[in-house]
Amino acid sequence: TGVEALTVISSQNSFNDPAPKLDRVGRLFSHARWPWVVAILAALLVLPSLGGGLFFDDYYHCVAMTDSPVYGDYLGPPSAMFRFFTGNDERTRALFDMGFLPWWMDLEIKAQMGRPLTVLTHRLDYMLWPAQPWMMHLHSILWFVALIVAVGFFYRRMTEVSWVAGLAVLFYAIDDARATPVAWLANRNAICATFFGVTALIAHDVWRRGEAGGRLRFVMAVLAPFLFLLSLFSAEAGIATFAYLAAHALFLDAGKYSRRIAVMTPYVLVVIGWRIWYRLMDYGVVHVTIYIDPLMDPVRFAWAFIFQAPILLLGQWAGPPAELVMLISETQVLILCGFAVAVILGLGLLFRPVMQRRVDWFWVSGMVMALVPICAVVPQNRLLTFVGLGAMPLLVRFLSLALNGETRRACWPHGKRVVRVVAYLMLALHLVLAPLGLVAGTSMPLGSKSFAESLLVPAIDDLDLSDKTIVFVNPPVTIQASYFPVRRDVLGQAGPKYTRVFCSGAYPIEIERLDSHTLAVRPEGGFILSRFDQLFRAPYRPLRLGARIELPGLMIEITAKTDDGRPAEAHFRFDLPLDDESLIFVQFKEGIHQPFAPPAVGQKMSFTPPFLAF
Repeated sequence: TGVEALTVISSQNSFNDPAPKLDRVGRLFSHARWPWVVAILAALLVLPSLGGGLFFDDYYHCVAMTDSPVYGDYLGPPSAMFRFFTGNDERTRALFDMGFLPWWMDLEIKAQMGRPLTVLTHRLDYMLWPAQPWMMHLHSILWFVALIVAVGFFYRRMTEVSWVAGLAVLFYAIDDARATPVAWLANRNAICATFFGVTALIAHDVWRRGEAGGRLRFVMAVLAPFLFLLSLFSAEAGIATFAYLAAHALFLDAGKYSRRIAVMTPYVLVVIGWRIWYRLMDYGVVHVTIYIDPLMDPVRFAWAFIFQAPILLLGQWAGPPAELVMLISETQVLILCGFAVAVILGLGLLFRPVMQRRVDWFWVSGMVMALVPICAVVPQNRLLTFVGLGAMPLLVRFLSLALNGETRRACWPHGKRVVRVVAYLMLALHLVLAPLGLVAGTSMPLGSKSFAESLLVPAIDDLDLSDKTIVFVNPPVTIQASYFPVRRDVLGQAGPKYTRVFCSGAYPIEIERLDSHTLAVRPEGGFILSRFDQLFRAPYRPLRLGARIELPGLMIEITAKTDDGRPAEAHFRFDLPLDDESLIFVQFKEGIHQPFAPPAVGQKMSFTPPFLAF
């Protein structure tokens, strides 16, 4: 078992002895081909993703890549597959009028990501197997295999004790935080960025240790910044590579600090050049709640780091997953943050005896600094690919010391039971629950199958909707309404002329019919309450009372506001009578969207929240 293996190995091995005598299990973890074995094991665990198909942004990307006759002019070309919101321009207004963007959308929002290398991987998919999503998922799995192999060799370079490197790569590979980046095609960029980041770190370490000859060392000195740039071109998350480069300079490089700082010069130049290119290409985010540009909004980013870093560390080490913040209130987020701080401080005290060598400080400092860039995004475990890189060697070090009786008494003269309990909990979380979560997460990366199927409206699947307006009354997540017409386009079905949505059905809703054309909608707690809805309008840019939003065939007026400035009631006045056959209303009921008939004039209807499949 894992416990026995750790106990036997740690009892035979001193962390100060780079060439210990190991038993059979220890030799297995130390074997030169062990990273390949772990990579194959990890690939087997994520095989359920082959049947995953497309999810949410994947439909957007598919339309962008295949030059859709309906949406291609708005969502393409392929190079723009990560340009979601482009600001107040003709494209945004057209998408807004069609209903791809909800009625409360802030037209000034911009969210455009510069990921040209990842775009190339998707272009390859749509060139070779455009109608076979399982092949696209296999492509992602191959990137994942390459990442695990690279991580295995990186750990072996950086860790004197080879079995520690072997166990660390195993823990990294089977961590359930890897599930979404592998199984969600739109998140492949995280795997690509981490792969090139890790290979950059390997090249940097070869260069700095001076193990290679003069010519090869020069090649590594050039290759490392180039690989770092490829990481940045894969995803903005690649900037976390810089965290480990800085940690390497601080704790592993020899010489004066001025010389170590000089070593970072090529990487600083890469970051500056990348940032200039990013701005010249008009990439970046503006007024997007779930994304923050640290340079453009430093105060908001600083507050985000204070509250989100502990939650992300909690998701890495113990749970619950950081995605929980998407489903709870602001008060509950503060409570979760306080709990996370307490857990992390407690683990910090227990891990203190582990911090005996400079490489241990390299891991912890790299892990902490890697938190900084991902705090620019709403907390999610799928962001932890770089943070986990530093966490896993520390975890193995702690487990080895905690399960070795003599070392435990020396390191923790008090609280030995607590240390042992924590060690067993960590083993249960990372050796048992994590791989189970990885398998489950790759089979349903963005929720259960029933949640994915809630996009469907079976009653109208066979209808020609080209001259219809589909009105979603209470979708569990309002972004579902946006992807409904795009999904139909991908499947070769005619999409609706317009798509409209009232509000999220995650909360109770009251609807009253005022006249033959008008409905008054009153969600409990007001509109734009969930974090998914706030994706389209930041709380600090509220709609004013009396504001009118005019769309083709529909005018929406804000008639009441909540105490915090969000719309509390809105009147939806359609140009056509509500009973007109070109208006198709659907409600989410019993796990799927069904036809809905508006109430009679003067009558009210209430909707209870559907189950939250997330």
